[in-house]
Amino acid sequence: MMIGKGLKKCEFLKPFYVMTNLISSSSYPKSNCYFIQVWKIESLLCEYVVSDDPMIKEMNLKMFAKFTKYWHEYFEILSIGDILDPQLKFKVIRFAYTKIDHSTCEEKITDLRKNIENLFDEYVKAKSSESNSNASTS
Repeated sequence: MMIGKGLKKCEFLKPFYVMTNLISSSSYPKSNCYFIQVWKIESLLCEYVVSDDPMIKEMNLKMFAKFTKYWHEYFEILSIGDILDPQLKFKVIRFAYTKIDHSTCEEKITDLRKNIENLFDEYVKAKSSESNSNASTS
């Protein structure tokens, strides 16, 4: 009986182990890989919310609560790597957002696009003031 439960826990945790190694063990981590890996984790957590095993379900609910807290703080910054990748752009983000919650996908894409534009505007302002400062000192 214990072997079965231990095996179930291993099956449950293995994808998280694999994704953690993909992200953390690379000598040259690529920012365009982070979003999709974290999204896969969210997908797995959503899948296990309805587990028949009470121990797996309890573990999953605790993991999902912590995941949700951090996901909402970082999903936009993780998305930028994919958006800047010429092969991915908004396609992978739209796909992931649709799978997460189809009803809010377009709103999230619009907000993300607006935030990237704001970030770009801030960068332009900073560069503009920097070049004005350099011109006045010369």
